[in-house]
Formats: sequence, structure tokens, C-alpha cells
Amino acid sequence: MLTDATQAVDTSPGSASSTRPIRVARVIARMNVGGPAQHVTFLSTGMDRMRFDTILITGVVGGNEGDFLPAARARGARPLVIPELGPTVRPAHDLVSLMKLARLFRDFRPDIVHTHTAKAGALGRVAARLAGVPLCVHTFHGHVLEGYFSAAKARLFLAAERGLARITDRIITVSSRVRQALLSLGIGRPGQVEVIPLGLDLSRFLPSPKGSTDLRQRLHIPPGTPILGTVGRLVPIKDHPTLIHALGLLPGGDRAPHLLVVGDGERREALQELVQRLD
Repeated sequence: MLTDATQAVDTSPGSASSTRPIRVARVIARMNVGGPAQHVTFLSTGMDRMRFDTILITGVVGGNEGDFLPAARARGARPLVIPELGPTVRPAHDLVSLMKLARLFRDFRPDIVHTHTAKAGALGRVAARLAGVPLCVHTFHGHVLEGYFSAAKARLFLAAERGLARITDRIITVSSRVRQALLSLGIGRPGQVEVIPLGLDLSRFLPSPKGSTDLRQRLHIPPGTPILGTVGRLVPIKDHPTLIHALGLLPGGDRAPHLLVVGDGERREALQELVQRLD
């Protein structure tokens, strides 16, 4: 059952002593299966709990999306769900989300609000300033200013991000390329935008012996055949069709490269049809 986050938070007053843990309120629009959801889960559960007291605030995933919340809870995260929060612009719901976030921040009294994804970044940062939170940080895992929306919407969102940067203490990007893209768009200042690469738990991938043929045998791929791989959500912005079309241009035969597509999403059926059409 989803819990209304405005009723779930512990409102007991905390000590103002410097010995208490630093309180961090982390906000993301939704915990759909993907990189940002995994990232905030690792951040929320991997930090020293003697030094940091973290809550994770999120919205609800869409009907065609995988939900990462169970995995986050299994790792020890404390997600609080605001049902009205989500990635789509909906003025009435957004206003409710803003009010609930500001109320949560006043109750929890975080030292830092750390936002992720565009919508949560906008509402979370504004709510943090309304609630008087001392420090506000936003992470760009990428950005939606190119390739997602019409030119008019992109200009509107760009103006919003430039304004939000002025009320943000630090902007974090996951790569130098994202940092350069933001600065070129006029978002943030050079001294304000910092690169912190992703930290991922790769331990479960390490035991496979080098040169293992198990996967080839299971998929009936001949030895020595080149294998290409792509990992990601099956959504338009990932542009899987270009990769599939490119594969179709390569020579066929027994040694034709095989493509392994790892992931799922709304474009799965269309991509399967494309593969069949290109033979």
C-alpha cells in the first residue's frame, strides 16, 4: 500500500547539536526501473548511517513501467510516496506535491535537500527554499532539454532550469559531458557544477569466469561469433532502431554479429516488429 508521505514522516524534534547525523532529504519523481532509481537507492542506503540520516521521497511509476521501490526497500531505503508527484507536468498535482514537500521538509528539518530528475528537481528545490532548508543540491543524470520535447517546450524548460540553478547551492552531473552540455546551455556556473561519477555495485557480475561459453550455448550462438550488447530502457530517447538498422546493414551468414538487447519498456513490441521486418 502506498503511504501518503505527509503522514509518514517522524515529526519528533531533533537535536540541534553538531553531533547528530546530517539530515538528507532525497527527492525523485518516480522509482521506475532505471539508472536514477538505482543511484538514489545506493546513495540512500550506502552512506554511513552514524553520520547521515536519509529519507527518500518519490512519486508513483506509470502503468507501463517497472517499479524499483521493492528493491529499494529490500536494501534498507525508507521511501515516502507522494502520489501526486510524477514526471508529467500537471498543475493541480504539482501544486499539491509542492505543498506536501514543503511540509515534509519543515517536519524532517533536513540539512540538505538532494533532488534528482527534472520534475522532482524543480518542485523539490522550490519547496526546500520555501521551507528554509540550508543547502540544496540537484543531480543531472542527463537532461531532457534536447530530444524529448518540442522546440517551444524545450525553451520553456531551459528557462526554468536556468532559474532553478540560481537557487541551487551545487549542481552535480554524472559525467564531464553532461557538465559541459549544461554550462553551454547557460545552466549554472563553472564553480557551481561538479562531476561525481556513478558508483555502482558490480560484485554480482564479477564471478563469471573469463571466456565462459554458458551464454553462447544457452542462446545457440556459434563460438567466435561477434556479440554486441545494449543495456537500457526500451524508450524512444534510447534510439534502439538506429542500432537495429545498423546491424541489418552488416553481412549475414554464420558469422553475422548477434545483438543482445537487455532491458524492457514501452517500445519492446515495436522493436520486435522492426527486427522481424528487417529479418
